Parts: sequence; C-alpha cells; structure tokens
Amino acid sequence: MRRVAVAVLATGVFAAGIHWGTFAVGGSDSYCYLNQAELFGRGMVRDIEPMSADPGWTGSPDAFVPVGHNPSPDVPGSFVPMCPAGYPLLLAATRLTFGRDAMYWVTPVFGALAVWFAFVLGRRLANPAAGILAAALTLTSPIFLYQVVQPMNDVVASPLAKPG
Repeated sequence: MRRVAVAVLATGVFAAGIHWGTFAVGGSDSYCYLNQAELFGRGMVRDIEPMSADPGWTGSPDAFVPVGHNPSPDVPGSFVPMCPAGYPLLLAATRLTFGRDAMYWVTPVFGALAVWFAFVLGRRLANPAAGILAAALTLTSPIFLYQVVQPMNDVVASPLAKPG
C-alpha cells in the first residue's frame, strides 16, 4: 500500500513536469545543455557562425557567441558550449532514441525517481512512514517543483535521483 502511494506521488511529479514543463530554452544554462545535446546528436562538439569570422569587424567572434559558450580557438567563426557534458549526453541519447521532444521529458523522469528514492532512503533510515514523508516533502518543495519543469540538470544531478 505504501509503495502504491509513493508510486502515485512519483507519477504526479512526472505528470506535473510534463504538463507545466517549459518545453523551451529559457536561459543561458538550458540553452547550453540543449545546444550541446543537439551537437552531440549530430556528432559535433562546436557550432559555426560564419558572420563571426568576419576579419573586418573587431571583436566579431565575441559578438556572435551565445551566452554559455566560448569562441573556439581552433576553428574561426565557431563556438563551443562551456557547460558540463553529462546532462547533454543524456539528452542527446534520449533525442536520438525517442526524438527531440523527449529531451524535455528527462527532468520529469528524474524528478519521479527523486521522489521514489526519497521514499526508499527514508524507509531505510527510519521506517516506511518516514519514507512516505520524505517523498511527500520532496514532492512539495517549491524549489524542486520549479526545477522539475525546466530543461535543467538540477533535479537530474540531485543525489536522490540516483540509486546508490
């Protein structure tokens, strides 16, 4: 019965993440993650912006580099993401397997896992009631709910979202 209750909570987190998910890039971090995932999906590590290679314009490489990226010193007119590669690799694998929209499902899936593993941790450290309370508190945390609807790595990188 307790596992069913926690499964309902975890499913609720996933449903909330999908229903209220942004399904869009909303800042430099999410753009860096998703752009890097797109690059990895194409087998590349850098993007090229031809206009930034204009030698007649001083500072043009910096003018065309998106926030969260750096100009590549190797290829004129190109830039590379500067975010860690773990989350984008997961997004790229998801995109290649299930399609572009599925990249936005990764965080809600890990949000559901975080709720489930909060239950497992609470049950292991104390008792099943503590596990349900831990899952419920995780689920109702405003910061957690804010992050579970965005293509960001905060929920995915949380210790609760990983078994161990």
